[in-house]
Amino acid sequence: MRKAPNQPLEEFFEAQPQRAALDPNGIPAALSTLVALASFGRSQWRDIISDYGFPITVRPRDTARDLFTRVLQYLEENPDAREALVKSSSRPHSGTSPELTKALRFLLDS
Repeated sequence: MRKAPNQPLEEFFEAQPQRAALDPNGIPAALSTLVALASFGRSQWRDIISDYGFPITVRPRDTARDLFTRVLQYLEENPDAREALVKSSSRPHSGTSPELTKALRFLLDS
């Protein structure tokens, strides 16, 4: 903000990207899906990172939660990757849990 040109605050906030509003009716299902995704193991996350070609480094000490968080951050920061994931989720991937694929597709569609 300090390096930005001087402008009224209203203009500054209007220029900021807005997050899409989540349908309140979908919150329980989305939270339930997140809980289900959080229960997946490290090897399942490693498989999905590999199968979908996400540019995420898996280090030996990474936990399942570390990988889960990195996948979500990557998808949040890369809308094109989200679209590609939605398109490719209809195709089967070797070693990837169908439940995990279904849960990710549900979250991406929300």
